[in-house]
Amino acid sequence: MKLSRLTIGLASMAVVAAGCLLSCGPEGDGGGEGGANGNGEPNGDPGEPSSGWQEAWESEDYETILGWYEENVGFLGDEEELEELSGPRNSQSDGQVIEDFVMNWEADWNQPALVILHDDVVVRNCVIRHDGPSNGIRVDSQARGVVIENCTFDGGHSDYGTGREDGNYGNIAVVIEGEATVRRNRIFGVRSGIRVTPGSVVEENFVDSLHRNAPDVSMSSISRRGNEREGTSVIRRNLVEAGSSAAITQYADSAPVRDSVVEENLMVGVGLGFGVYGGRTHGPEHKENNRDIVIDGNRFHGEFGFPNVLGDGTNTAVDLDRPGNTFESNRWLGADEDLPARCGIGQDACE
Repeated sequence: MKLSRLTIGLASMAVVAAGCLLSCGPEGDGGGEGGANGNGEPNGDPGEPSSGWQEAWESEDYETILGWYEENVGFLGDEEELEELSGPRNSQSDGQVIEDFVMNWEADWNQPALVILHDDVVVRNCVIRHDGPSNGIRVDSQARGVVIENCTFDGGHSDYGTGREDGNYGNIAVVIEGEATVRRNRIFGVRSGIRVTPGSVVEENFVDSLHRNAPDVSMSSISRRGNEREGTSVIRRNLVEAGSSAAITQYADSAPVRDSVVEENLMVGVGLGFGVYGGRTHGPEHKENNRDIVIDGNRFHGEFGFPNVLGDGTNTAVDLDRPGNTFESNRWLGADEDLPARCGIGQDACE
């Protein structure tokens, strides 16, 4: 369905006028305590590995690790039991719980299916299908304490998705402009998975089957951009596929990258793109200000790199000359030898 800007504005106003069309208040309608993963089991404490993750990770076996994500991430219940919602939608109040819904959304521009405008909003147990150039969820720059968990985002381009033939595929599943925790979500068929800002945590998500519409367009599963906001971003325990740029990117093009932690992620190469982009820009304006970028304990699997890449393609733009930057215990999955940090294509040190 093609919607005009006026239609979308009226739709948002209708949601406000109707009151709590989505679950409202800190408990929501039947929200319970702490949330559930679609099978009715608790999510566990934020920041701690979910049950079984550590054992799967320490196996150093790709199929075992993949199996854990397939069984524990995304919406895991019966989709027929979800409430079908139309879009677009905005959050309505601080502490609102938006849960147990499916949304099919298509727009002619970069309009998200759901916009979070309030603090401490929880979005969980959902399925969002979004295509055209549309995003799935956007967290507004003023929103704090947002949680997005146990949802499945289908951008349309993948073996699993709707497979549109007109070239329109979901743009980004989750865009964080404020501060949010995004955990245990299944994302596929989009151009990029999650865009991260300082003060946010992205953990235990599974992102693959990215749509690579052109080799010269920078796409990634998780992207941390330079930003003047205060706070540390944490990207940990995710299973992510390399896009046309990398599996995990850190871009300092418009501002320095500072206070970023990338740890215990499994990055999978599919023949195009790097594993992790370390934050150093090749322009002169920001590279001297990048600092405290920690890339530790990650694993790599598959084949990375562009045709002209020298080295293994697991990492690039890592500048260990800057204060607080580390690159330690990063290895090929199942290997014992640590990988070197590469500052540029094929370079082990910055020039």
